[in-house]
Amino acid sequence: MNTMLSKYILLLNFIFLTSLTVKSQAPEWQPPTGLQFSMTVTGILVKPGGEPTSQNDLIGAFQGEEIRGVSELFYEPARDQHYFFLTIFSDQVSGESISFRYFDANGNEIISTPQSVVFNNNEAVGSLAQPFQLKNNNDPSDIEISVSQVSEDLPVDELVLRFSTADADVDDHHIYSLVTGDGDNDNTSFRIKGDSLILNQSLDFETSKNLSVRVRSTDSFSDFREESFELFVTDANDQPAMLTLDNQSIEENSNIGIVVGKLNSTDDDTDDEPTYELVAGL
Repeated sequence: MNTMLSKYILLLNFIFLTSLTVKSQAPEWQPPTGLQFSMTVTGILVKPGGEPTSQNDLIGAFQGEEIRGVSELFYEPARDQHYFFLTIFSDQVSGESISFRYFDANGNEIISTPQSVVFNNNEAVGSLAQPFQLKNNNDPSDIEISVSQVSEDLPVDELVLRFSTADADVDDHHIYSLVTGDGDNDNTSFRIKGDSLILNQSLDFETSKNLSVRVRSTDSFSDFREESFELFVTDANDQPAMLTLDNQSIEENSNIGIVVGKLNSTDDDTDDEPTYELVAGL
């Protein structure tokens, strides 16, 4: 009984290990034959979250569903980087759209990437110094703001607006930052916290009606998009800054109803028409 049980356990282990071996086997991609034109791509594979690449990973170039080139990853010690050196074949001199897939040995899956190249005979894309980047990621395509107006009486440290990013990778997350470049004129008036633009200093409609900021949205692959936004400052009522009377004396025995002097007030809201009244107090 014990002998039979041992044989049964050994058989189960064999089946289990065999299934693991088959499951982790790389795809049988083979370079095509009989195609007279070729181009090369020197590149690197960038995985999500900085996951390390492996020499067991495999890169495939495709035209539709037809394999047009295959490369393993090769470690370059001087640059501490894995590269692929891909030769792509075609029966046309130029014009075919070439897409890419990679076999992730760690995850045991084939992943299609959004990158592509147009085939041109004898062209060399990428180099060790500036490699073509292959990754399962789309660049952010647009940055949007929740509002474009801000009141001049908004307190410092308050929320101005929120950012959002259009990205084909719907589960991607983005980090926002103020950056230099066209449209960065008023970056110092604000700061960013998360996806929020926060006011750094008081605004004044009378001196500056329009403000501009330049913003970068960076995704989890460090790909980014930059855009400039114009913000419109809306007017709020300003308190009169100064009240004056043009006459400081009155003769005794003056008639009731005589004009003693004229009141005048200074107000940043130049179109305001002030009214005056006597009130209690010192």
